[in-house]
Amino acid sequence: MRELSDEEFLRLLPIYADRLRNAKHYLFLCAINADISVVSFDDTVQTLLKRARSLGSGAEDLALAYSEYLVKRLGANRCNGRSCKTYDSAYIPMALKHFNEETRGLAGVPVPAISKEEVAKFSVLPSKVKLESPDGDVTAQQIQQQISRLRFGSGETYKADGLSAEERKESAWQKEAQRLLREIEAWPGVRPELPEVVFHRKINLYETLLGSCPAGSLRDQVLERHVTFLAGHWMETAHPIEWLRWVDRLLHPNFAPLKSIPKTQILDLWSASGDPVLGAYATLERLADPALRDAR
Repeated sequence: MRELSDEEFLRLLPIYADRLRNAKHYLFLCAINADISVVSFDDTVQTLLKRARSLGSGAEDLALAYSEYLVKRLGANRCNGRSCKTYDSAYIPMALKHFNEETRGLAGVPVPAISKEEVAKFSVLPSKVKLESPDGDVTAQQIQQQISRLRFGSGETYKADGLSAEERKESAWQKEAQRLLREIEAWPGVRPELPEVVFHRKINLYETLLGSCPAGSLRDQVLERHVTFLAGHWMETAHPIEWLRWVDRLLHPNFAPLKSIPKTQILDLWSASGDPVLGAYATLERLADPALRDAR
């Protein structure tokens, strides 16, 4: 992919800043579930700030927009569950530290720090209260929770580092994973006015299940379905950057369990998918990396 020219960059930068300001908080939760680290996102914003500052335009507006983005994200209402408590105790301090000590200083002008008080305005709901999913369908949330239990166990079987490969190869585990794969494939979403959210939520379910599976035929099957879902999806032409983000996440994952999937296996599936963009991406990856080219 070619780098944007300075003119293109300056034209798109205020659009990106506006999208940050107007992003919905539930998209932040999807990002957290997808294991997108605030540090890695900070790195992206910092790269944009450095270029904007070197061009003498847009850096302050981007920094302020990112500040609003974080305040909305970190101050969203949440439940009283274990994951939310971890979010409050670990994630929020880390996010504030990176923005206040690193990112805001790259604007080249004074940008106010985000205080703890600004992001402490959220409401903590009782554990038994279900937060409405953005697409209005709790089925997707239920599948996500079941995948989490499949990966980590529950109750007395819960393991913070996840179940072992041996445990995940047991017949009962494999059958449950197969059932969840069918659930993901059958889940259509029910809010046609939010089709983009349906896409992100469904591909995230595929990715999470894929990362939970041990190496073997089941993981191969989930990977194939993941690629089939991406190939030719309408998001590819309607929102190519958002679509490509998930494509790139598969080959260059932040989600640690996906890193054990051989890149050659992914590229072979892309080449065979019939999708011209995935096919071209696979070809370019092989051309750029002799090891991948020679592995064919």
